[in-house]
Amino acid sequence: MDHAVFYSNIRRSIFGGSLSQSAVDNINAILAFWDQVHAGNPLGQLAYILATVRAEVGLKMAPVRETFANSDSQARARLAHKPYAQSVPPHGHAYYGRGYVQLTWHRNYERQEAKLGVPLVAEPDLALRAEVAIRVLVGGMMAGDFNGHGHGLPHYVNATHQGFVEARRTVNVLDRAHEIADYATRFLDELERAFEAETIPTESPTLDGDLPPLRPSPEHLAAQYELIERDPH
Repeated sequence: MDHAVFYSNIRRSIFGGSLSQSAVDNINAILAFWDQVHAGNPLGQLAYILATVRAEVGLKMAPVRETFANSDSQARARLAHKPYAQSVPPHGHAYYGRGYVQLTWHRNYERQEAKLGVPLVAEPDLALRAEVAIRVLVGGMMAGDFNGHGHGLPHYVNATHQGFVEARRTVNVLDRAHEIADYATRFLDELERAFEAETIPTESPTLDGDLPPLRPSPEHLAAQYELIERDPH
């Protein structure tokens, strides 16, 4: 994939003309993880995952606390009316949304802890670390962890079907389904253009304006995930 073409295009079509370094870093991390685990899958699945992040956490594409709170206490105050945001024994933590995909409810933290080998129940803020948040995001959506029927993303988006609206059921029923489907369509268009550009030898495009440098590289990030598998802390 021609990363320069991809970032130049999504800057205009999805990010309103300005792409932050945070967005580049987080997208690079997602791309690297996808290449490591799901490289042979349809691009539509990757496009939908990127669209979900764009909708869930905004322009910076970075893991956040629910309501974009700056601290645990602020999140608890803002979500005091939500049953899933109440303190749960024995640790006294509140299991409100955290990460790229806003992991909520104590039982879901327990499930992801068992699946990933990361102590999310005792330390729920680990879900804010990009290397953990990506595994929750991609693994959870692909496996159907957040779908009442256990349908993962391949059920809705595959080689023969592109159900971007219904794919929202992999996260939160049909909440904002059409908005996210629109983002997914745009991401897919730009991914396809970037892969096509890689196959055509051309001079490197000049990126005008304030597009930040593309760092770190996907290869470097992939190496980081190998370390996470050995030491999830």
